Amino acid sequence: MILRVTQKLARKIKVAPASCLDPDPEPYGDWTANLFVAARRQYIIISNTRSLFTVLTFGREITDKDEFINRFLMVLELFLTRQRLEPIYFGRIAPASETIVFSKTGDKRVLGSMNDLVIEARTAIAYRGRSLFDAAAGMNDMPMGMLKYHFPRKEFLALLEDDHIAGLV
Repeated sequence: MILRVTQKLARKIKVAPASCLDPDPEPYGDWTANLFVAARRQYIIISNTRSLFTVLTFGREITDKDEFINRFLMVLELFLTRQRLEPIYFGRIAPASETIVFSKTGDKRVLGSMNDLVIEARTAIAYRGRSLFDAAAGMNDMPMGMLKYHFPRKEFLALLEDDHIAGLV
């Protein structure tokens, strides 16, 4: 699994990714993360690099890479379970997470799209009073230009190539 982190997040979790890696061959094993502030609190946005499927977590308590990895996997599992997509987590993401490497972010389209998602997250959290779960769910049902105005949730499901897992969702 590749976790692509911005410079700001890399400093926070004390990692120094040497280069920008090629995309992970497992589409559910490539994620991009950024740190942002909303209503004076730190949050981390983590998006699947190919589909922009997004989860959010609090950032304040995360101080190193191990805490970041554990929180990301826990939040992703919980989010997918609540969305009734746990077969994707247990069938594709959990196996990919056995080996995790950090990389620099590389695709400016992904970062630009994530910046748009951060604006939506700030609005949902600070002004609408939404929970992180509800904010992320709303962002996953928001058309994105990078996806030719398709929805991240639908693109995330479209990554399925294994009919066995697809039949479970």
